Amino acid sequence: MKDTEKLQLAASILEFFPDYSHYLNHFMNLQKYDLTKNQWKALIIIANSSTLSMSQLAQRMNISREQASRTIAPLADRKLVERKINAENRRQIDISLSKEGRQLFNDLKSSTSNLICRSMDKLSEEEISEFKEAFKIIMKTLNKILYAD
Repeated sequence: MKDTEKLQLAASILEFFPDYSHYLNHFMNLQKYDLTKNQWKALIIIANSSTLSMSQLAQRMNISREQASRTIAPLADRKLVERKINAENRRQIDISLSKEGRQLFNDLKSSTSNLICRSMDKLSEEEISEFKEAFKIIMKTLNKILYAD
């Protein structure tokens, strides 16, 4: 399997499974970036959603809105995320990654993707191909289950 295919698979994993970070925390040191696990999870979700409300973030992270606010506050203080009042609903706070947040996310995504790729070196080409196809099916199925209207 080509490295580009491994990177595509790694990107898919990062996009859909923020909880996969538990496995990755074994490999990477989030303290180096002054991030908690929840902050990293929030960055992944925000990066893959472009803009979302605090309520949506809390729901995706399976935490309360108060916990989501506490998770986002240090990221906003560091100018990694931007909080804006929604023009249509002034009670709603929308969040998105800032330019700095996008850069940090891309740096972390790159290093994390490399770790995932290296972990797949233990697999044969056939196993990687099978895993890739199985993962596509899993993503398609879970997207239907989790995000169907």
